[in-house]
Amino acid sequence: MKEKMKLVSELEGYKANADAATLRTRIAEQKAKAAEAKAAYIKDSTAGSTTISRQAETLRERIRRAEEKQMQLERDYKANVSLKESFEKELNELRKRAVDNHNEQFPTDQTICPTCGQILPKERLEDLKAEFNTRKARRGDEITKKGLELKALCESTAQRVNEFAAELKDIEMHLQSDNEMLRGLTASIVTPSAWETTVDAMAYDTELHELEAKLTKAEQTTDERYFAAQKRMDELNAQLASGDTRAAVEAQIKALDKRIEELKAHETYLGRQLAETDQRITLAERFVQLQAADIEDKINAGFKRVRWVMFDRQVNGGIAPCCRATVQSNKEDVYTAYESNTNTARQYNAGLDIIAALSKAMNLHLPVWVDNAESCTKLENIKNQTIRLQVAADCKGI
Repeated sequence: MKEKMKLVSELEGYKANADAATLRTRIAEQKAKAAEAKAAYIKDSTAGSTTISRQAETLRERIRRAEEKQMQLERDYKANVSLKESFEKELNELRKRAVDNHNEQFPTDQTICPTCGQILPKERLEDLKAEFNTRKARRGDEITKKGLELKALCESTAQRVNEFAAELKDIEMHLQSDNEMLRGLTASIVTPSAWETTVDAMAYDTELHELEAKLTKAEQTTDERYFAAQKRMDELNAQLASGDTRAAVEAQIKALDKRIEELKAHETYLGRQLAETDQRITLAERFVQLQAADIEDKINAGFKRVRWVMFDRQVNGGIAPCCRATVQSNKEDVYTAYESNTNTARQYNAGLDIIAALSKAMNLHLPVWVDNAESCTKLENIKNQTIRLQVAADCKGI
């Protein structure tokens, strides 16, 4: 125990490792000094270029604003060019309409009365020509008025296009001048040598590497001594624990035996609960199955030829909701699916059975049309009016 207490004190000293802590402090101070020297070097070396850099930044901002204005002017220029082209196109169409209106002549077919076929009297003919000329003159005035408006719009749009083009040319010249000036300012900025290549930086790095090497050596020596002391500590702990090992094992065995008995009793209790739960689940499933069968019986009581399957029986004994119609086959107690393995006559009579049941339930009897019924020799009699459509035997050639 005395040797163990002594080793505990040594291990605490190795963990503290005062020499390594001192070296870490000196390394941190050396890095701080190097950072301060680097900042001072950068400040001194770039002091002469501060004014030029500020001018270049101002010039870049002016170029950016000019480029934004140039983009906006280009959008306005393209929009007005497109608008001018549309005005010119519409103006050309008006010119064509004006020519067509000018060339239009009084139709000769209007000189004959459409009712009696006789040539109209001269007075009536003069009235018709006057009305025609009036309409023609009115259309000409409307075309002329709209043409003048379009011409004015076209001229104003063309003027804006020319103004935008002039502004774009002016901005392009200013941008070219500013970019050349910016390239000149950028070239005149002095770029200092990297801090890492200076003599001072190398001196700081050399001293820092020496301190790091000393720290690595101190930590390695401390680790070796620490591991040796820890190994001896483990040996002492094993020797001290060997005397109490047998008693500890016997106590642990007794505790484990007691825990095993407790778990067996709990297992029996859980087994009874599981059996009761399984019985309840079985009863619940049986109730659901009987309820589903009762629902199917109540629904099928309203039909004669059709039986509805409302629930599917699954492999595990459960049921799943569904809704399928089955039709009685040749055998009275056998029903097949409505969609397959059932002839047309049975399908039609099954459909009539469904309609009759729904009509009775809703108390609404509407006429029923049965088409393509040639293959049915007999249809189910229901309360609804049944209208049967089929081809007559003497009309096969039609």
